[in-house]
Amino acid sequence: MTWEAIEKQWFLYKEMVKANWPKLTDQDVTFIAGNQDRLRKKIQQKYLLTEGEANAEIAYFVGEQEVAHSRANDPLRAAEQPLKGAPRYR
Repeated sequence: MTWEAIEKQWFLYKEMVKANWPKLTDQDVTFIAGNQDRLRKKIQQKYLLTEGEANAEIAYFVGEQEVAHSRANDPLRAAEQPLKGAPRYR
């Protein structure tokens, strides 16, 4: 999965984004509108992160979505444990 896929289907991912970064408001998520740079800047602002830390958070989020997507499409992987040890700055 790429960010472009998330951006194209933002309406599906915006609630996951809010769950992942609870300091983001509905207004923030509407403003972000799938734009990765806007998300990075909002995460930096709300969580006082560096650009690199915010990029790591976004990369991990994209990776989580890829794993979830592949598990949903592969019943043998559906029972696997979630990813652990990810960068978390919240």
